[in-house]
Amino acid sequence: MRTVLKLISRNALMCKIDLKDASFSVPIHRNHRKFLRFYVKGNLFEFTYLPFGLSTSPHSFTKVMKPVMSHLRSKGFISSIFLDNILCIASSTEECLSQAIETTAFLSSLGFIINEQKNCFILSNRTEYLGFIVDSEKFCLKIPESKKVTISNLLSSLQSGTSCSITTFSRLIGSLISICPATAYGTLYTNELERVKQSNFIINEGDFDQLMTIARSLQSDLD
Repeated sequence: MRTVLKLISRNALMCKIDLKDASFSVPIHRNHRKFLRFYVKGNLFEFTYLPFGLSTSPHSFTKVMKPVMSHLRSKGFISSIFLDNILCIASSTEECLSQAIETTAFLSSLGFIINEQKNCFILSNRTEYLGFIVDSEKFCLKIPESKKVTISNLLSSLQSGTSCSITTFSRLIGSLISICPATAYGTLYTNELERVKQSNFIINEGDFDQLMTIARSLQSDLD
């Protein structure tokens, strides 16, 4: 997300482009499909396109998209991409709209399906992208209210109790880490929580369902 802030200028306009079932637009070489076979009720199947749930799929898809985005950037387009989410950035309405139209046309020509429900060519100085609100007018990242409420509820549940499952504690840490790009020195607030979680994880032999005690010393980190 900090890369996005480096790309945008003050009062820049932004437009989001979302690809539908993006990984299924990437065919698997015929000789490699045998490695993606699976059984269902005695029947053998194999993926002919990049499966979304494969652990290496995000990396493979990113490599596929690199030359695509390089071509668009060679035209002078400013954009950011993360998997199937693309953010077009320009200094004027005409430039931003032209960039968005040409980008979607090029992606469509390559066989990608544009998610029409999410792409309405809405240009704005303020847009939600990858879980954050990007504000070019105030030149900052903001945390969406829905995410604030979720984290606040998690914190309240832990502050009012003396124990919780390691899973719940891990969920809180993950939520706090996810908003670090929009918070100053965010990771400093999670270091002690991560240490306590890891200690309990080892004590309970990797069982995330086990309960752990919320020590009083952690209250300052949870406030």
